Amino acid sequence: MVAGCAINYVVGLIALITFIFNVGPIDDSLMVYGGQPWVAVMYRITGSKAATIVLLVLMSICVRMTARTTIQNTESTQSYSGCKSIA
Repeated sequence: MVAGCAINYVVGLIALITFIFNVGPIDDSLMVYGGQPWVAVMYRITGSKAATIVLLVLMSICVRMTARTTIQNTESTQSYSGCKSIA
């Protein structure tokens, strides 16, 4: 488990450093037409609309899966505590 956390930390740090070096001028990123600066940064990094869309879809799937897992854990905890108080 500690090794998994260490690997996650290293990969996240590499991704963060890569992202920061490719952001470019912050003012250009904040003044985008669509209103989503992080999408503009992803487009500037990839240089391709198709690659940007694929990355956005993957990120959306990950966010939705995380949200669903959180909801399931909350429901499970509430069910367990409800059953425990009845007994």
